[in-house]
Amino acid sequence: MDDPKRYKEHITQIKVARGKVKASLTRLENSANELESKNEIVIRLQRLEELLKEFERLDSELTVEDSEIEEFENRYFSLKLKFQNKIDVFNTSQFTSVVTQNPSVQSISNFRLPKLTIPVFSGKFEDWMNFKDLFVSTVHSQLSLSNSQKFQYLKGLLSDEPASLIKHIPLSNDSYEEAWGKLMDRYDKKKKIINALIKTFLEQKGISQANSTNLRNIVDTSDEVLRGLKSLGEEASSRDPWLIHLLLQKLDPETRRLWSVKTSEIEFPTWEEFLEFLNTRCSSLELMVYNESDAKIPTKSSFVACENIQRNKSDKNCSKCSGMHKLFKCIKFRNVDLNARKNFVKRNYLCFLCLNSHKIKDCTNCHLKCIVCKGNHNSLLHEDVKRVVNSARVSESEPEPNDETPKHPSEDDIRPGGETQRNKSVEPQRLVSSSTCLNNSKFITFLPTAKVLLYNSGGDSFLFRALLDSGSESSFVSENVINNLGLKRKNARVTLSGISGVQAGTTRGSVNLKIGSRFSEECMTVNAFILNKVTSQIPVENINIKELDYLKGTTLSDEDFSRPSVCDIILGSDCFFSILRNGKISGSEGQPIAQSTIFGWVVAGQIRRDSISSSYIQSHLISVENDYNIDSVLQKFWQMEELPDKKFLMSDEEEFCENHFKSTCRINYQGRFVVRLPVYKDINQLGDTKGMAISRLLAMERKFKFDSEFEMEYKSFMSEYEELGHMSPNKDCDSSKPDYFLPHHAVQKKDSITTKFRVVFDGSCKPPNFNSLNSVLGQLWLLKLDWDSALPEHFAVKWRKFKKEFQQICHISIPRWLLTTEKEITLHGFSDASESAYACVIYAVQRNDNGVTKVTILAAKSKVAPLKPVSIPRLELNGALLLTRLLSVLIKTFNDHVIKYIAWTDSQVFFPGCLHLLEIGSPLLPNRASEILDLIPQNRWRYVPQRKIQQI
Repeated sequence: MDDPKRYKEHITQIKVARGKVKASLTRLENSANELESKNEIVIRLQRLEELLKEFERLDSELTVEDSEIEEFENRYFSLKLKFQNKIDVFNTSQFTSVVTQNPSVQSISNFRLPKLTIPVFSGKFEDWMNFKDLFVSTVHSQLSLSNSQKFQYLKGLLSDEPASLIKHIPLSNDSYEEAWGKLMDRYDKKKKIINALIKTFLEQKGISQANSTNLRNIVDTSDEVLRGLKSLGEEASSRDPWLIHLLLQKLDPETRRLWSVKTSEIEFPTWEEFLEFLNTRCSSLELMVYNESDAKIPTKSSFVACENIQRNKSDKNCSKCSGMHKLFKCIKFRNVDLNARKNFVKRNYLCFLCLNSHKIKDCTNCHLKCIVCKGNHNSLLHEDVKRVVNSARVSESEPEPNDETPKHPSEDDIRPGGETQRNKSVEPQRLVSSSTCLNNSKFITFLPTAKVLLYNSGGDSFLFRALLDSGSESSFVSENVINNLGLKRKNARVTLSGISGVQAGTTRGSVNLKIGSRFSEECMTVNAFILNKVTSQIPVENINIKELDYLKGTTLSDEDFSRPSVCDIILGSDCFFSILRNGKISGSEGQPIAQSTIFGWVVAGQIRRDSISSSYIQSHLISVENDYNIDSVLQKFWQMEELPDKKFLMSDEEEFCENHFKSTCRINYQGRFVVRLPVYKDINQLGDTKGMAISRLLAMERKFKFDSEFEMEYKSFMSEYEELGHMSPNKDCDSSKPDYFLPHHAVQKKDSITTKFRVVFDGSCKPPNFNSLNSVLGQLWLLKLDWDSALPEHFAVKWRKFKKEFQQICHISIPRWLLTTEKEITLHGFSDASESAYACVIYAVQRNDNGVTKVTILAAKSKVAPLKPVSIPRLELNGALLLTRLLSVLIKTFNDHVIKYIAWTDSQVFFPGCLHLLEIGSPLLPNRASEILDLIPQNRWRYVPQRKIQQI
């Protein structure tokens, strides 16, 4: 060829074709030991001869340097000899069956199907090539079998998905080719086979201990995968499929999907093509404009459905329509008039309070009241429809509704605003007002809703439903949206209230939302407050819109505006009027209008209902304003001015620190305060950290060789640190004195606005020592190991040591004191906490008439501390709460005995001198302390120092 480029392409094509011939030869070699009939061997020999001719033709067009004919011929002769030997064995065997050259139709019909040893194919791509080769050689290519017989074999060798794929195809001669073609189209995909084989190779389980069986499994699996890849051709066994597979696992789902679409027609994509795709993907993402403040938030790999579909917690059928919902949610029941609802309840002997199948005197939900008149009946059975009810439908402090105890007519549990105040000491910073009222009108009103696109930090968009509310001064978003998008929240406390200023909860921060339209490129950024739940169902019932013909052909933003559904976003007046666009479509009187917005057309206004019935309507009037409670401010002022009435008791550690501060605090010549670091315990217990400090320093010096800027920043920082007098050279190197080396390392964040470089002195670093079981468990959770993953060696050593100690359990005996003839019993409960766990134990003390006292362990309870670091006071609080709950249960258990009980703790948060803080609403004691004092009175608590616990 004259053109060198074309000649090079021609040579490449010949090498690729030659590789396919070699792959076919490899498959023949792999199946040689599995052949069990003479016909199979004869067919393979014919195929072997064809492969030799094809290889000689292709190899003749290549140069001598590129020729591989000698290697191929050696493999050819070896395989042919193996086949000939097998044929000789079959010919000399007494069980060899003689096949006639011209079988009659009668002989074919009476042909006995031979027993096959082909493994069943279950749909795994890594098993397809082996199944295909065996089935083709054993059944598919047998001329003595009819197509219907082949189809019978095929169905018997399939399971799971492949079996389902062809189960609807009728069993006939004409259908066999169709069924086999379907399997070929589904599973004969080299790209998927390669990915499945590589995945099998990479997901092999590691070996924690030397074991011949496990090691043999790894060797066999690895050899099987590599042989399978080799049989698919040179492209399959090259490095490109491995690199592409490994890198794809680290990419987001959308990028993987785009790559799958791009390579749908490419059998063997190359690494260069993959890199070109990634560069194109990067360029497209860089063009997308998103909020830089959210760009650092990692995108979550999993995403739940955007539509917040409420599922009923009860499986019981509705008494009205037999549907899978409770009666108070039934549309048919709600749409009938009041008298019909009352008659239905009476006729079916239902409870007038909760609408369940029992009488009202047997109702366990007697605490529920009508939200309108506070009467002992359900709100759907209330006759007065003119009274307006204060409600906070977006209350943050109230629990989720319980389907077993419905007390309001809406599908969400709406509590009266006056019942939401639990802690009156909370200072409101802002107020949000909302209202709900019962309506008996023949019209129902549409609130403007739209389906909008919200973008996560990676620029991916997701669809949510929003309420456009000009009566809201601010915008709001549900917690569900923030969790799904992985957006970064900011601190913002907004207190919610109903009409009359009754508090109903607090927001959970704020977030910047990037909102876009489905029908245009317009986007906007909105700052929204975060709530657990934004709205209930909007509208409150399903509405017939067949008469709204004038909306046909209009691009509606929310096509399901007439169907009840929750909204995850409220767009308030801060962005409402920038959303609107010119354009309005009106119908006749009594029909809603359509308003043009950047999100499409939204529908709002009244529409006539099919039937008149009582239902609840929503009215939002949301404002943001400062509201400082003058009483609480004045109360705090007087508390600040008062002298302490009791001396503050300090723990041993606090007393030591106080004395240390007084004795070592001084002011140097620069006017700075200088205090020696308090070393409470023996300094020898710190251990030898010199090796750790040197290791950290050497690690940084190794990094200096590759990053000169990092080295310069580090030296500048340390020099400045020394110039400021924060550190100085150690001239006293007396090895006989105890010392402690403080390891340190540098942290560089080039994208930081405030501190781009800093040095961290790691005071929490400690030498290796023994940890408790709880700390080991905590570390294992942090490693995020699967249940069947092998433990790291240092954890495995700890586990084996702990397991060995189990042998001592049989030598431990604890008397189980349960019953007694003594009437007077004293219970002593102790609680304690550490960084790893918190626990409590209760002892029973009884004294007989002879004055003999018997002490027995009665009950104990422990819990592991959270993985997230928690302060010791908070853990002590949890320990005291655990003791309180356990003690209260035991007191009720021994109700026939005269019980005396005392609760002991070494935490000064609960000893009597500090419990008065709860009465003034101090934030030092959270709501859990209130529960503790409700169950165990203050006069039952005792404080015991840690050093005296053993003496009690």
